[in-house]
Amino acid sequence: MPHLRPAWLSGSLLIGLHTLGDFSVVSLMRYPTFSAAIYQQYTAAYDRVYSAWLALGLLVLTGAALWLEARFMRGVFLSRVSPATARKPGVVRLGRLRPLAWGFVAALAVLTLVLPLGTMLYWLGLENNPFAWAGLLDALKSALGAAALAALTTTALALPLAVIGSRFTGRWPRVIERAAYLGYATPPLAFALALIFFVLRVVPPLYQTLPLLIIAYTLHFVAEAIGPIRSGLVRATPRLEEAARVLGVSRAGALRRVTLPLLGPGLGVSAAFVFLSVLKELPLTLLLAPIGFETLARNVWSYTEEAQYASAAPYALALAAVGAVLTGLILRRERE
Repeated sequence: MPHLRPAWLSGSLLIGLHTLGDFSVVSLMRYPTFSAAIYQQYTAAYDRVYSAWLALGLLVLTGAALWLEARFMRGVFLSRVSPATARKPGVVRLGRLRPLAWGFVAALAVLTLVLPLGTMLYWLGLENNPFAWAGLLDALKSALGAAALAALTTTALALPLAVIGSRFTGRWPRVIERAAYLGYATPPLAFALALIFFVLRVVPPLYQTLPLLIIAYTLHFVAEAIGPIRSGLVRATPRLEEAARVLGVSRAGALRRVTLPLLGPGLGVSAAFVFLSVLKELPLTLLLAPIGFETLARNVWSYTEEAQYASAAPYALALAAVGAVLTGLILRRERE
């Protein structure tokens, strides 16, 4: 049980941060949270000052969650003292608990997959809205295009950050790598408001443009892209780079000719993670997207807000289908 403490704390932190910053689920469920209040004050009441104060309150809660996780993890060391070979874990037979375990897995699959898809198919067959189908292709193109651009820019930014964090030691490399997680830890609506205030003060023409939206996606999801790249760098031993340097290749040449080919799977998984996250992202899109820019997630939310569930069903099914295909490719790549 003590060895599960880091996993519990990190998992709880990720779930807590996501729940604090989530907007789509709580807004559709009509549950009053900071995110829903921030959006209502900014879009309905046009009160930027009050929405800024709400965003600051949300950031305080986020900071408190980060501090608690760091506080509980202080002094936790679980590495082995002896350099001997670790013992292989044994297999525990479930015996009579096997049906209970299968039942739990089956119930989880029904609640997370069968029930949502069945509901969408039910609403799709209940009513046929030609206007909803007419905009499906344009929304799909916009969503896929923005996700592809964000995947490229985010992976390009994550690569040097992962190299710094895995190839260099000291305080500054750690600070640079940790800074990448600030955008992910900041709730999306608070992050979007900060970008809006900054852009309106410094570069007003950038407001409500596609480049600003891609910048927001990149800064927010770069933390998701660092992990797979760092895992690839851990497996790609620095000895290969040192051998290339001995043979007369420059540091940049060794990175291009030796390290990057070994990082191919990690780069692909990072890009796929970001692509999938951007595809279903809503808060940043609502506040920062250009006028007339529609995505699958945005149309699902818009139609559902007006209780037009049958009109939202095609967009939800398209989003689920693209996400399923991409998730399958990620899992296949990880098995390879």
